[in-house]
Amino acid sequence: RISELVALMEEGEVHPHSLVSAAHVEDYAHDDDESGGVKEGHIDTGKWRMLEEIWQLRWQLCTDGNSSGVYGPSDVALMALRSLSRLVDLHKSVDTRGTPYFPIPIAKRLLCGLAKDPSIAGGTGATESSINNAGMVTDTHGSLSVLSQALLCNDPRVIESAAILLRSLMAHNDVACSKFYLTGAFFFACGYTGSNFLDLASLIHDTHLKQHFRSGFAAAADESDLPIKDRSILGNMLPRGVLLMLDNYGVERFTEVFVGNFDTPEVIWNFEMRKHLVEMIRQHLGDFPQRLWQNTTA
Repeated sequence: RISELVALMEEGEVHPHSLVSAAHVEDYAHDDDESGGVKEGHIDTGKWRMLEEIWQLRWQLCTDGNSSGVYGPSDVALMALRSLSRLVDLHKSVDTRGTPYFPIPIAKRLLCGLAKDPSIAGGTGATESSINNAGMVTDTHGSLSVLSQALLCNDPRVIESAAILLRSLMAHNDVACSKFYLTGAFFFACGYTGSNFLDLASLIHDTHLKQHFRSGFAAAADESDLPIKDRSILGNMLPRGVLLMLDNYGVERFTEVFVGNFDTPEVIWNFEMRKHLVEMIRQHLGDFPQRLWQNTTA
């Protein structure tokens, strides 16, 4: 009820700044509506939604935002990611012989925004979805994008859990994996400044050569005819030597190079180059990370 929300604010248990965001709640001071809902101006779509549908408001009511409560924001995100990872693990993608199941397990389909019916894919319909050759609807603005945005968190535990979950979702899932770059996950991963990069490197290793982003001659050419900078989604962000480290030596060696300082005949990569990469990614993202604090659907 709106009256209960107003009462909590008057008692000081809920602060106004924890409720007002870019997708702000309006008219909650009036309690003459018997529907028990409030109107929300959505920054992206302009739609109005009921209070019970504003998930960010629910989460903010359960935490004070500074980790002094039962669960802080990072703890809530970590628990959610671990719960989803457990759900994906329970729905195996392969049988005992290592053969992938078809169709893809329902837990993975839902988290990746895949469905046979456009009305099921994230609830967005055909306007934000694309239909692939297998007749599967791919929702590029649904749950997978939200999970990828967890890579923007500054908590190393959340970063690792998100990378593990995303890697599980991409395994044996060519439909979702081919458009994974649309979520921005590769920008978020390369823009991470921490040293615990192994799980992110594993995610990048499994997906960076499987993206369907090429056009023109590059799209029609055979994989063996293209250099790795044209085959990898990271070709415009990382030098050829670093990409070859990932492709030829595996994730552990790549992690060692990416977070280190190397000047060898095989690869030249140092802290200044990584700093420049991070700065360019942040410039590209603009205020998007800050907008997510205000509105999780930004």
